[in-house]
Amino acid sequence: MPGETMQRRQIVLDFDGVIADSVCECLVCACNALASWRGSKHRILDGAGARPALAKAFARDRPLAKAAEDFVFILLAAEEGVLLATAADFDAFRARHRALAGIFNELFYAERAGLQATLPREWAALNPLFPGMRDFLAAAPAERLLVVTTKERAFAHRILLDHGIAFPIERMHTSRNKAEVIERELLAAGVHPAQITFYDDFVETLVEAQPLEIDCALPLWGYVNEAQRRRAGGAGIRAVALTEFFAENAELASPG
Repeated sequence: MPGETMQRRQIVLDFDGVIADSVCECLVCACNALASWRGSKHRILDGAGARPALAKAFARDRPLAKAAEDFVFILLAAEEGVLLATAADFDAFRARHRALAGIFNELFYAERAGLQATLPREWAALNPLFPGMRDFLAAAPAERLLVVTTKERAFAHRILLDHGIAFPIERMHTSRNKAEVIERELLAAGVHPAQITFYDDFVETLVEAQPLEIDCALPLWGYVNEAQRRRAGGAGIRAVALTEFFAENAELASPG
């Protein structure tokens, strides 16, 4: 993008699966939320505390999760021996247990808040950043970055602070409708669609943003399975590796 477009280019980043690798933290909080739901006081503090079969199923099915309660649903399905081979399988399982959605959401966030408040260092260790992401976020001008996540932004912001990144919380938004945030924060402010690239590891979120006519990219370093990669290709969404991400955004992290 030459000239003025390059000077004003904006990138929109999901948080989990793009900036931070939070799969272990989500596993821990989901296990503890499920224990709380069952009335158990047993809690785990790291991924090693989870039953191996559950940890394996969680890692496999993590790409299916859209919201916090979904992490608990994934574990519940594993415990019940329900195979979630496709997104449709997960949606059907979730629909059968829809009455638990609100409860699981509250319990998951309660466990996360409790762990962060009582054991902040241990909690931070469960949320490493992907290689190179710390340096990129520290160097890139915050006014040209927008973080849009389904994660509560206070937690996402805390993770960045724990990694020494003083990113302004005003440039972070929590929403399940990310296209709406992009439209409100960037397009309505006069940024041209051609100047925006949106990176999200949940392909349907990118599909929902395509009517905005922005550049959408599926980060392969996140929680992406083969089905999502095929879906992206069929929708005309490009897939990018982490090295490609840094290469195409090198000018944002360059001095001057």
